[in-house]
Amino acid sequence: MSALFTQARKEQQIDRKSNNEKSEAELILKSERQSKELFAADSLPELEGDVLTVVGKMYEECIAVADKDEARAAAIYKRVMILYSHPVAIGVLSDMYFEGRIEGGQQPERAAELLRVSASLGNAAALSALGYMYEVGVGVPKDPQEAFRFLNFLFFFSFFLLYLFFPTDSIKRR
Repeated sequence: MSALFTQARKEQQIDRKSNNEKSEAELILKSERQSKELFAADSLPELEGDVLTVVGKMYEECIAVADKDEARAAAIYKRVMILYSHPVAIGVLSDMYFEGRIEGGQQPERAAELLRVSASLGNAAALSALGYMYEVGVGVPKDPQEAFRFLNFLFFFSFFLLYLFFPTDSIKRR
């Protein structure tokens, strides 16, 4: 993978020298070709979960890629979910199911399943979303007690993180 990046960097250096001779359209086409080579399907498993999640976000929001491709983003998020159990990728995939941006319309039940997995892996946003879903009754049966349980857990989870990063001893010393 690093060989591809090195080759792309060398090509960019050569391009900078001859930049005056090329039109902007030619540079854009070359950039698109390089990004397709770097993010080809067979090279994706070599990347880490965090990097793949960012690549999925790039395709989802059309950042530094030629076209917005939510189907490709969903495929990347699914791959990250299977290979790495990455909580953020699972949460974003659940948003896509909830909003109906992939695979045949809104699927709030599938989104709730994925949010449970993401929440179990420590995604605080998933805890909040599940609490809301139980409170309103979207994708899950309406259950105020279950909503309170998720939101209460979110509160204690957040409190634990605050205590972890800012222990009371360090606060008292100041």
